[in-house]
Amino acid sequence: MPKSNRFFFLLFLLTVPFCVTAAPFFYNSVSYNALYKTEINEETGTPEFCTVYFKPGKSIYMRIFPYEDRVKADVVVYGQRIYNRTVIPISWEKILEKNFEDIIDASRAVIDWDLLLAAQNKAHTRNIQTITERIDAALPEINLADNKAMSEKGKWVDIPDGSEYSRALVNSFGFVKWIGDGFYKPATGHLMNLNDLVLRHFEKAPNNNWLIKETFKRNPYFGMDWIKNIGLKLNRLSVPDVSIDEIEVRSLPFYGFTETAGFDTPALRFVMYYLAAKEPSRFYFISYSRPSRWDGDRTLLEHSRTAVAFPSIDYRGLLNIAYYENGKKFSAEEIENRIGDADIYLIGVELSTLFHLPPVKNLSILYR
Repeated sequence: MPKSNRFFFLLFLLTVPFCVTAAPFFYNSVSYNALYKTEINEETGTPEFCTVYFKPGKSIYMRIFPYEDRVKADVVVYGQRIYNRTVIPISWEKILEKNFEDIIDASRAVIDWDLLLAAQNKAHTRNIQTITERIDAALPEINLADNKAMSEKGKWVDIPDGSEYSRALVNSFGFVKWIGDGFYKPATGHLMNLNDLVLRHFEKAPNNNWLIKETFKRNPYFGMDWIKNIGLKLNRLSVPDVSIDEIEVRSLPFYGFTETAGFDTPALRFVMYYLAAKEPSRFYFISYSRPSRWDGDRTLLEHSRTAVAFPSIDYRGLLNIAYYENGKKFSAEEIENRIGDADIYLIGVELSTLFHLPPVKNLSILYR
């Protein structure tokens, strides 16, 4: 065989097996770049625990403690301890050899490494980049006003009574509708009807006997119903009979869910990381709720703010989140401050490649 042919034949042999039997994604190079930091007891001079940063930065890490002939481990993801003193069948001596693959192999049964070492979905990332660039370009034209939204006919109207305005005004609920219309109009040829978005999904207050029907004149679940209805419209473009239960985020490990509030955690960055890792083809409409004064010392849980979030895993395996609320884009650090002690309710929508925002002319957004 000529030398040139032998070269290409050897190249073929080296390449094909890798393509056919690719290793699990958690064996990507990121697993070999784990950074170990061992804490030493000053009195005894022996190691007390070891912190392993297995992705760039310090947002995701594992802390390992000796425990008899095994070890215990905590795992922290974006400020949330999701594993607490989990027992791993590996010796402390083996840990000190600093081979990260040994930790993965020993803990597969008890730790979700698919979550912790999630990899980038490049097609999804490119799609989000295109969409968010179009939103970002329109944001400078947006300001804040009160109680307004874009109607099905493209007119700026008052949400409660439908009266038209000569100026383009729209509220925070109208802002998320505007982004939703960016997906809806290319698929249907028209904008969402406001009457469809104010449909109520609760006619009474579950599990609150004192909250009598008259209190619903305040419509405390308006924001939650609003994003449910937007989510139904967008998801039904591809799955006509989809239900609320199928599009709302109801199950997150480590956190409890309630029908009226969603999740009682302000840790949106962890939630977004989890969803980006597990549901990489989706983006999310968010409603925030917190108690507001109702009668004397009694309070009423009220959904009064909505937002849109586009989470993804970047090339480093870390969270990237494009987050929009009240006509503005906020950084990940700003999000946590804005949430405060609010509960979060999420509706997931399959991301489409068809996205064109309705034109913005002197468009204003309500601050709520």
